[in-house]
Amino acid sequence: MNKTTLAIGAVSIAALAAMVWWFLPGGVTTPTNDPGGVAAAFLAEVRAGKVDQAWGGTGTEFKSFMGKDQFRQFVKKHAALKTQATAGETTAQGALRECGFICGSLKVVVIVGNSGGQWKVEGIRAG
Repeated sequence: MNKTTLAIGAVSIAALAAMVWWFLPGGVTTPTNDPGGVAAAFLAEVRAGKVDQAWGGTGTEFKSFMGKDQFRQFVKKHAALKTQATAGETTAQGALRECGFICGSLKVVVIVGNSGGQWKVEGIRAG
C-alpha cells in the first residue's frame, strides 16, 4: 500500500465515524434542564395570565390529554394557580418527574417528561 491509499482510507474512516456520531442517537437523551425549574416556569406563565403560552410550551402528551380550551377551563376552575407557587418535593415516577407545589391553599403536581432531551410539562393535577 502506498501513502495515498492509506490517507484516503483514514479520511474515509474519519468521515464515516463523524456521520455515525452525527446521525445516530446514543440511546435516550438525558435532559439537561431542571425538571423542577421547567414546572415552576410553567406555573409562572399561568400566574402571569399567559395561559396559551404555557399550554404551547407543553409536551405532546399534555396537548393530547388536555386541549387548549380544556386547559383554560382548568386554570379558571383552580383560581389559586394565579397565586405564587411554593416548590415542594420532586419525585421520580419511572421516566417522569412529579414536581409538587403549593399555590395558596391548593396542592399542585406538575408532571414533566423527557421530550427530545428537554424536560416538558406532560400533565398537571390540582386538589
